[in-house]
Amino acid sequence: MKIAFRLDPEIAEQTGVHVESVWGADTSAPDTYRLCSIPFLVTGVSLGDEVRAERSDDRLWFSRKVKDAGNSTVAIWTEDAELVETVRDELRRIGCESELWRQRMVSANVPAHVSIGDVWEVLNKYSEDRLTYWERSISAVHEEE
Repeated sequence: MKIAFRLDPEIAEQTGVHVESVWGADTSAPDTYRLCSIPFLVTGVSLGDEVRAERSDDRLWFSRKVKDAGNSTVAIWTEDAELVETVRDELRRIGCESELWRQRMVSANVPAHVSIGDVWEVLNKYSEDRLTYWERSISAVHEEE
């Protein structure tokens, strides 16, 4: 099932997208779902987090995060199609899976056991004028690094 998230107004204005839907799976707690895909534009949640959602207008709408999985999410944008695959390959090598949106935006999941410093090292190699990246959700584990 999909969980709908209303996007931050600034992100909505920049992208023209006002709602993002993220795949979720039931948990044993009522109205609580584990996120099963990597968010692109949503802030504050990551793959594996557990969230509460309420049904309205035939959709499940996010209401709050109830459990942090320890993962972080980083969004990456570039106009360079070849760089997209290079960056995804490098992130995969250090243990981060990613998803592609609109052929130019990558959303990367940084598992708790992967150093966020290694991710910044990969991204900073290309950040001068070839890509831009944002911290969408940084877990407590990665904040402590």
